[in-house]
Amino acid sequence: MTLHVRRELCKVFVYAHVEKAQTIVMNDGERYDSWSVIINGTIDDETIDGQIIRSLTVGESFGCGPTLDQYIHQGIMKTRVDDCQFIVVAQNDYYAILNQVKTKYFRQKRMKKKFFFLIKREKKVFERLKKTGELL
Repeated sequence: MTLHVRRELCKVFVYAHVEKAQTIVMNDGERYDSWSVIINGTIDDETIDGQIIRSLTVGESFGCGPTLDQYIHQGIMKTRVDDCQFIVVAQNDYYAILNQVKTKYFRQKRMKKKFFFLIKREKKVFERLKKTGELL
């Protein structure tokens, strides 16, 4: 994820905090209307019978994709531990930010400008390894 995308997401994200373990975050059949990243804690995605489908922890995300399609949650999502924290981005914002980047990329690609990169090779002696190699 580029620095620009991270900055744009930071402008629109909302902080969410769930204090108690076993709190239901999503019910079966509920529509995802956001994309979330866990910044503290663990959540479990369970079947209606209570069998764990998957567990998500710090740094992992869940929710809608960067489209305007509707996503429906299947099963029950609960916090496993006390003090779960998330950052949440609304679906419309998530879509707009990520598709803005795609549009810029395709515009640059269509411009058909040629870019040249200069690569400098340098011979280097690695004394510890007693070998000679090249650095780029």
